[in-house]
Amino acid sequence: MRGIAIACLLITALARAAAAQPAKEQGKEEARTHYLEARRLHEHGEYQRAAAEYLEAFALFPDPELLFNVGQVYRLAGDSALAIAYYRRYLELDPDGRAAPEARRHLEALGATLPAGSAAEAWGGAPPEKKPTAAPIAPPAPRRTDRGRWLRWSGLASGGAGLLLLGVGVYYGIEARSISAELSLVDRWTADRLDRFDDGERAESRAIAFSIAGGALLVGGGVLTWLGLRQGHEIEVGAAVGAHGEVAASARGRF
Repeated sequence: MRGIAIACLLITALARAAAAQPAKEQGKEEARTHYLEARRLHEHGEYQRAAAEYLEAFALFPDPELLFNVGQVYRLAGDSALAIAYYRRYLELDPDGRAAPEARRHLEALGATLPAGSAAEAWGGAPPEKKPTAAPIAPPAPRRTDRGRWLRWSGLASGGAGLLLLGVGVYYGIEARSISAELSLVDRWTADRLDRFDDGERAESRAIAFSIAGGALLVGGGVLTWLGLRQGHEIEVGAAVGAHGEVAASARGRF
């Protein structure tokens, strides 16, 4: 009973993590909309409105280059003070970024220098804390018996399906990394770059979803195998990936 309860809690937690992915995708899409509107306003010389749209995009997707763009439009609008502030902000967040040399040239031309101190000191922020990755849970050592054969075979089948889904997750993970490496060579934000970025985000979401589903099936397979070895228990564990990357998991048993 204790092993089943722990497995159910793990599966529920993994499913909830996967359910958060659609909200993340929606935020990226909103950021893209604000960015494209900012570019349109920028090109038409509506610099103040363009700055506001760039900042809206940054609030949803905090890429430092968006702050460089804010500095650009304020410089073109003749607002040197705000241009300096956002060039500095950009350099504090990404001092080795692709636009960093240009930002420094503009600061020098505007008679400003980069202040000492980190971005957190200057803007009252703090770098995001990275969440630790949970270590994989090893299944208990198998102990063969003549009873519980169906459960043992079900456990092996569930584990095999879990490994297959994990393989699919690895494939999408590699695709996401490939797109990320490709985008790292692009100098500026463009509509094509955002489209490619969306492809990478979808690949990343699928990698997470399939990995979670595979992990859930591996956990369920371990539970089934353990119960088969313990004899006299029946339980079914399942997991499925939806069209938008969500994961549904279930477990039921009889003792």
